[in-house]
Amino acid sequence: MNADQKQAALTFDDGPNGEYTLQILDILKAYNVKAAFFFLAKNIERLPKVAIAAKTQGHIIGNHTYDHPHLNLLTADQILSQIEKSEKIFEEVLDVRPQYFRPPYGEYNETVEKIIKKKGYKLVLWDMECYSMDWLDHAPEIIADISTAKAKDGSIILLHDGRNIKENVPRRNTIEALKQIIPALKQKGFDIVTLDKICKD
Repeated sequence: MNADQKQAALTFDDGPNGEYTLQILDILKAYNVKAAFFFLAKNIERLPKVAIAAKTQGHIIGNHTYDHPHLNLLTADQILSQIEKSEKIFEEVLDVRPQYFRPPYGEYNETVEKIIKKKGYKLVLWDMECYSMDWLDHAPEIIADISTAKAKDGSIILLHDGRNIKENVPRRNTIEALKQIIPALKQKGFDIVTLDKICKD
């Protein structure tokens, strides 16, 4: 990477989600781009082969809890149960102990933060300027514009390949937007990197 090149990371929440996650993997592969997938362990139980495909293709796998609760409304024991239950599935299905943790809805408090830190995770959110709001199923052009217009060096872009623990949630607009996001970022001088290049601390 030259000194003038900026870096940005693509992240996907709430998968795996069947054919839609697989289509996203195909697009990333076509552009030779690696991303981070913050999977829900309950969805991994449902679709282990899709989760394995993401790992096999070299993408970072992050922990997004077991079933997408509002962690800041839970007791410490309930928070710990969410994390440890999900860890068991990540290890059994993917042979992975995720390094990164993203709380559902981006919601956390001091208790959540302490438990996450004690468990050895790095808490990862996203750039609000690049929050695509694709879960609202905007048109692809809108998702792509929101994701890239205000991107800056070190931006973490949030997209969704699923929605909570719902099955077969359509993500066609996200998929079409991704085909615009990657070339748009590259045109703006970004190197699309994995989280470990951005979350170094």
